[in-house]
Amino acid sequence: MKLSKKVWILIAVAAIIFAARLSMPYFVTRHVNKVLAAIPGYRYTLSDVDIYLYRGAYQLKELRVFKENENNESPFIYIPVIDLSVEWSAVLDAALVGQVTFENSELNFTGSKNSTNGMDVDWMQPIRALMPLRVNRIKITNGRIAYYDSTTVPHAELVLNSVNASAENLLNITEDPGMLPASAHLAAVTPGNGMLGVKIKMNVAKSFPDLEINLKFENADLKAWDDFLKAYPGIHIQQGNFNLYTEVVMMDGKTEGYISPVIENLKGVSIGKRKADDERAGWKSISTFLLANQSKDRLSTRVPITSVTSDSTVAVVPVLWNVLWEGFVKAFEEKREGTLKLKTVVNEDSGIVKQLEKKAKKEERKERRRKKREERKKKKEES
Repeated sequence: MKLSKKVWILIAVAAIIFAARLSMPYFVTRHVNKVLAAIPGYRYTLSDVDIYLYRGAYQLKELRVFKENENNESPFIYIPVIDLSVEWSAVLDAALVGQVTFENSELNFTGSKNSTNGMDVDWMQPIRALMPLRVNRIKITNGRIAYYDSTTVPHAELVLNSVNASAENLLNITEDPGMLPASAHLAAVTPGNGMLGVKIKMNVAKSFPDLEINLKFENADLKAWDDFLKAYPGIHIQQGNFNLYTEVVMMDGKTEGYISPVIENLKGVSIGKRKADDERAGWKSISTFLLANQSKDRLSTRVPITSVTSDSTVAVVPVLWNVLWEGFVKAFEEKREGTLKLKTVVNEDSGIVKQLEKKAKKEERKERRRKKREERKKKKEES
């Protein structure tokens, strides 16, 4: 029986789709290898690339990223599954964007002097290159972050387990009249069963993002930190619970906030060997303070942290880390009279807070005017 022209066209289209599906893994794998090979200072291994057309996704399997000039067998990054897909929830907002999920990922930092610990690379660049759509959502499930330093005695080790994090609305797909439309959350378990929680509101559209950060770190048993504390502050603690609270606002390169450490039931603090003098400037004030105040049931303070960064091209993460570390160290610095002065910051008179409130009100007024224009337009059309 002779087939009609329409049938032949359907057969041809089906053949093209089938051939495209068969060849797709080759071209996708080739592109993935090209992107990963372009990361300076790092080498990688990749097990497989799987494609899931029915949900607009593909996955990278068993990705390991190593630092080129290190003989360490443990990868700097290990991710069993990276899922890159269409963010279908954003389609309801008439936006075709992508989301990236890292499943059971591991990130391993080291205390080596020559190690940059990934700060020398903009890791969003390869993520954007791997995702054919603009990335609007990033998710981390059941991750692990570890820090090791084999140069200390004892070796220092600090591990965050059960790391679950997400960053959403990075492209401001969901309309928000506020000035910080994107959000991020992180939760993790620290040594000593401490609970770390971080909430962030941000505007990543700017070259140097605006951020509001709220961090809580609670109920960590310091006995589980024994090796780490021996290695850096050079102290041994028999008993104690540690808490930390921080709120930080970063706007237009200016930073204001506070950091508030709280130590409870501190007992049995003794001095030991410390890390080399040129690397322990911050730890010295911490160990001195704990030794001087170990008889107190509860130690707490609230110290302001401020910073100004004029260069908008610098990386935000290192800047933020330096600001938080400086504030943390200052919280334990001894004053001349031997006590800590309690301070507060980010009150109603704070310059940055005033700017935030002013801009938020401005955005609200703009949103109200927009809605009124739409209402007038709708009434005009109905009449």
